[in-house]
Amino acid sequence: MYSAKTSHWIKMKTIEVDDELYSYIAS
Repeated sequence: MYSAKTSHWIKMKTIEVDDELYSYIAS
């Protein structure tokens, strides 16, 4: 069961991972 808070948290974590992955690829 996903609350709005949970989906927001997941979205933030996904963005965080994407940023790390992008930094890794770009370097």
